[in-house]
Amino acid sequence: MSTLAERLRAGVRHGSRAEIAAVELLIADTESGWFYHDEGDFVYYCVSDDRDNDTASIDWDEARRFFENADPDYEIANKIAILDFAIALIEDRFRLGFLSDQQRRLFATAAANATGNGG
Repeated sequence: MSTLAERLRAGVRHGSRAEIAAVELLIADTESGWFYHDEGDFVYYCVSDDRDNDTASIDWDEARRFFENADPDYEIANKIAILDFAIALIEDRFRLGFLSDQQRRLFATAAANATGNGG
């Protein structure tokens, strides 16, 4: 039996780069545990899990509502920041597809610098 993370990966296998990146971001955020507790609110409200076909998908409109209704409590601010960035990727808020290779590197460098991980 596959894990929810594996089923989500299967669900976006043929998706856009943004969809794949957003799903991978949430899967990789093990600190927040988006998909490691099937009983979690996010999974309940935002994930459609088709175990028969071994796929799952995120309803990004529901994810947006989940984000907008989140308690701004400081303890979960980091979790909500990750979700906001994943939604930004899905909504193409930064228009990444229009950037040249050089602009993509600048964007990545700026993001790394803003988080204190720059070189």
